[in-house]
Parts: sequence; structure tokens; C-alpha cells
Amino acid sequence: MAVDRAARRTAGAGALFIAAVGLPAPSLAAGADLPSWGFGSHMHNVAAAAIFGGLVAFATIVALLYLSERSRWTRRERSLR
Repeated sequence: MAVDRAARRTAGAGALFIAAVGLPAPSLAAGADLPSWGFGSHMHNVAAAAIFGGLVAFATIVALLYLSERSRWTRRERSLR
């Protein structure tokens, strides 16, 4: 049950991240090689956003796994007492 709530919060956070960064938009410039991702020609910003998103996803997955395992640990400890 707690994992479901955390997953819903994570989905909401992902939607907020996409809203803040922006969705890919087609380039209107004639002969443009790269599509505009809301960052213009600053590709280091795209790399920073990708690294940040990856770190957030990793931390979220680890936290959800910890919460699910913690409930197992507490049940096991209660049964041993």
C-alpha cells in the first residue's frame, strides 16, 4: 500500500519535471541540424537535465526498495520476539 502511494508521488514528480524542462518542440529554423529541446544550442544543459533525472530515478527506486524491505524486516523481527 505504501509502495503504491510512493509510486503515485513519483509519477507526479516526473510530470512536474517534464513541465519544468519542457517537451521537445520541432525547430522552426531553416536547415537546423538538431531539434530544439527547450535548451537552445546549449547541449550541456541537456546533459545536466539527463544526469539529474537519472539520479532522481535511481534515488526513488532505492527508496522504494528500502521501504518494502523494511516492512519485511520489521515483520520478521516481531515474529522472532
